[in-house]
Amino acid sequence: MSERVELNAPIVRQHFLEKSNVNAVTEMTRLIEANRLVDMYSKVLRTHMDDLHADAISKLAARA
Repeated sequence: MSERVELNAPIVRQHFLEKSNVNAVTEMTRLIEANRLVDMYSKVLRTHMDDLHADAISKLAARA
């Protein structure tokens, strides 16, 4: 983390480019990793729910 700098009289200058305070490549990489984790957990939950549904159906069929 960078130190906070106090400015008494900030100056706005024309024809200067403002730098971003984030690294676009790092943030995009984090976003891709988060998306992959969401997909992975979604598949795990879907598989688990399918197993639970199959188990419930077989238990209901055994009672009938």
